[in-house]
Amino acid sequence: MMGRRLGALAVAVVMVAAAVVIRGRIDDHSGSGSGSSSGGSGPVTLVCASELAQACKAIQTSDRDVHVTVEDAGVTASRLETADAATGTDGWLVEAPWPEIVDEARARNGLPDLFAADSSVLARSPLVMAMWNDRLAAISGSCADGALTWKCVGDVAGKQWSTIGGQDSWGVVKPGFADPVTDGIGALVLAQAAVSFFGTTELSADQFNDDGFQRWFRQMATAVPQHPTFLDMLTFGPSAVDVVGTTEAEAGPGLATSRDKANITITYPAPVATADVVLAQVAGASGGERLARIVGGNTGLDALAAAAWRVPNHPPVTGVSTDVVLPSASGLPSPGAIDALRQIWKDAQ
Repeated sequence: MMGRRLGALAVAVVMVAAAVVIRGRIDDHSGSGSGSSSGGSGPVTLVCASELAQACKAIQTSDRDVHVTVEDAGVTASRLETADAATGTDGWLVEAPWPEIVDEARARNGLPDLFAADSSVLARSPLVMAMWNDRLAAISGSCADGALTWKCVGDVAGKQWSTIGGQDSWGVVKPGFADPVTDGIGALVLAQAAVSFFGTTELSADQFNDDGFQRWFRQMATAVPQHPTFLDMLTFGPSAVDVVGTTEAEAGPGLATSRDKANITITYPAPVATADVVLAQVAGASGGERLARIVGGNTGLDALAAAAWRVPNHPPVTGVSTDVVLPSASGLPSPGAIDALRQIWKDAQ
């Protein structure tokens, strides 16, 4: 009789243990919202560069545990460069090398690195130039081999179009891109322009003291101080800006649905340079690893692909070229050189 009772007790213990295991597995796959797919539970905080707002809002919609703050990369950088702690942030979705720019500034301020080890690239988009077709035809005679480059645009920025084959009514040559001091992509376009001038990505702050570069740089910086963007191009037409630097992710889909799609050409200046999206995980942040699983998993990658960023194993959306192959590296200079260019641009305004 005693043996039967012990046997029954053993069976009961096994059943309780099995129930606990099953309950644990259910909890692992439930959680709050769809964030369970990434493991763990509880809210995580993501700061997102403005140009990635579409993707970040989609991530937040898919997983309500993700709390998103959208702001310009330069604003985030200014705050984090002097922060004593992580300020409640688990990660920053932004283009490289913005996280490196922040940690280098922190080192100058005597502060420890804020971000964990180098992050892998999640998505990419080539930097492009969008220009009105008639302006493109007129400027080609001033460009080496007729190819549109930032070196060529800077050479004629602020000059009358009539002096380089254009019409008097066009006024001066007006280049544009987002403010590189505050905008994540604007800084990369400025870096691409410097590479175009020097013909190399091996740049240092000392080279920017070159008299020829200083003249060229100021000429472009003062041509259109309002920083007209691709959206301004589509909204206000050629009276606002003649050529704009941005990403394919913005210009491709934007132009594909624009009434001006027959009047604007998107070019990919050689050598191709890219904006590479990374998730900079804040070292020691409680939700950092979980956020990395969300953003680096299907939720995040699908959202980036839908926002016209190039993501491996994801089909391109309308406006993303299937003919332009991206290089293995970004084709941009070092974080220190990009940060120095931002400061020079700020001083030139």
